[in-house]
Amino acid sequence: MRKRLLGLVGLGLAAMLAVAGCADRATAPAVAGQPSVQASHSLLGGLLGGVIGTVNNLLNIVVSLVARPQALQQDIVWSFDAGPDGALSGNRAAGLSITIPPGALDHTVRITVTARAGNVYDYHFEPEGLQFAKPVVLTQNVSDNSLLGGLLGGLLGGSSSSNVRGAYYAAPTLQYDSNLKATVNELEPTVYVPGYITFQIRHFSGYTIANCNDSGFGGW
Repeated sequence: MRKRLLGLVGLGLAAMLAVAGCADRATAPAVAGQPSVQASHSLLGGLLGGVIGTVNNLLNIVVSLVARPQALQQDIVWSFDAGPDGALSGNRAAGLSITIPPGALDHTVRITVTARAGNVYDYHFEPEGLQFAKPVVLTQNVSDNSLLGGLLGGLLGGSSSSNVRGAYYAAPTLQYDSNLKATVNELEPTVYVPGYITFQIRHFSGYTIANCNDSGFGGW
């Protein structure tokens, strides 16, 4: 299992710069108490009016969340230690693995991952706000998700123009409506291999998986 995860992570990292999503990583200055991120003015200049706004200097991007094939009936929580040598951890029930590369941390940290109950991919990582010197890689197993066969069709030889992106949200919990519309604050560099979605993160908070469209920003 560990060998397979390392292979997938290696493939994801090699392809990360070569795959174009619906937009590059969109960021804005963070509010006090939130992780500090850089603003991308080139992206902001091309955004459609009305689909994105800023509140308290944080981007607000409305997206459509990707549903799990089966809802989690309760939170799944696990912990592990990571230090300067890096770490690899995963949970089969949640379908998620997390790879912390060597050099991302300068001291050992106890990390807790919570896969939140519900019908979407919703994760919270602690310590909240922990920053990394190198990108951490999250890999979600979606091999059991028939919906993603259509969403990723364009990249896997089909005709779909939709894409899936890892997304960061700053709120304490992920709020979404009956149509799975939600507000996130950042879209992350994401790559796709059959059955898996891999994306990079630079800090700990809440993360989800959303779909967006090549013709616009965030799938509107």
